[in-house]
Amino acid sequence: MERPQLISRDAALRVALAARAMPNITLPRLIEVLQECLGEEIDTDTLRNITVTNLKTGLGSLDGEEDGEDIGIGLESMKLAVRILWGDADDTEAVPPLDAYTEGDMPGSVRVAIASDFGLNLNGHFGSCLRFLVFQVSPDEHRLIDVRSTAEADFAPDKNLFRAQLIGDCHVAYVVSVGGPAAAKIIRADIYPIKVPEGGSADEVIAKFQQAMRHSPPPWLLKILERRRRREPTAPLQGPPRRRRRSRPHPGGHPMSTSKPDPFATTADLIANAISSARVFGENPRIARLVASSVGRFALELAKDAPSEGARLRGYALAQISEQDALFVPRLVSSLETLGTPGSPL
Repeated sequence: MERPQLISRDAALRVALAARAMPNITLPRLIEVLQECLGEEIDTDTLRNITVTNLKTGLGSLDGEEDGEDIGIGLESMKLAVRILWGDADDTEAVPPLDAYTEGDMPGSVRVAIASDFGLNLNGHFGSCLRFLVFQVSPDEHRLIDVRSTAEADFAPDKNLFRAQLIGDCHVAYVVSVGGPAAAKIIRADIYPIKVPEGGSADEVIAKFQQAMRHSPPPWLLKILERRRRREPTAPLQGPPRRRRRSRPHPGGHPMSTSKPDPFATTADLIANAISSARVFGENPRIARLVASSVGRFALELAKDAPSEGARLRGYALAQISEQDALFVPRLVSSLETLGTPGSPL
C-alpha cells in the first residue's frame, strides 16, 4: 500500500522559505517542530495554526532552553517565519513592480543577478538566498525585469547547480558570499560572480556597475560587452568599444611573426583571469607572481629592440587593472609597479 504524502508541495515550499528566514535553523529541524505541533501530515491549512510561541517553545526545547529566549534566532525572524508559513508573506515582498522589458529593448546592455533575502537589496549568500533580483543594465539605464524564487532549489539533487541554472541567462551575479564549489558552477554557467561581503542596496550596486561600464570597464566586462555586441550586429555598443587586437609592427620595420602571441593581448588575458579568480577566492600569491613574471618577461623581450616598448607594456598592464579591481589584486599591482623602480631592467 502506498504511503500517504506527509506534507503537500505548497506547504513544503513555505516551510523551506520559513527555515531560511531563521538563522541557523535547518529544514529538518523546523519540520520536526511543526510535526510536534500539528501531527505528521502538514498542509497549507494546518500551517495557519502555527504561532510565534509554538516556534519559540519548539525550537527552544530542542536546544535545551525551556523558555526559548536564548536560542539566537530573534523575534523578528520568527515573526517573519510565521507569516511565511501562513502564506501572508512571500519572497517577493517589498520589491517594486517589474519594469517592462522585451529582448532587444536596451542594446549593449547586460543582465545582472543580485542575491537577495528581502527588499531591493544585495544581502544574500548564493547558496541560501531566498531569491535573485534580475536587472537589465546599460550604461545609462537599468530595469528590474524579474524576481526569481530559489524555493525549488531545496528539492533539487544539486542545489547550487539549480541556482546557477536559475540565473543562467545572466552575465554577472552579485553575492554577499559564495563557496568554492558553488563558484565553480557559476563560472561554468558562463556567469561572472562578484562578492560584495558588505552588501548594499541594489541601486547602489547597479550604479557602481554602470560607472564601470561608462568609464573604466575591466577586461572581464569588456569581454561580456563584446559577446553582447556580436549578438546584436545592428545595435551600437553603448559601452566603450573593444578594439580588435592586431600584431604590432616591430620597431625596426620588420613585421612581428604571426606565430608569436601578441604580448599586449596576452597580458590583458592574464590579468583578467587573475582578477576573476581573486574576486571569488581571494588573491592567490602564486598566481600574482606568475602573472607579474610573465609581464616582466614580455617587457624584457620588447625592450631589447625598443626600451620604451617595455615600459609601455608595464603601463598597459597597470591600466588594465581598474581602481576597483586593484582592491582584489594588491600583490599583483605591487609586483607590476616594482618593474619600473630603479634597478629594474625596465
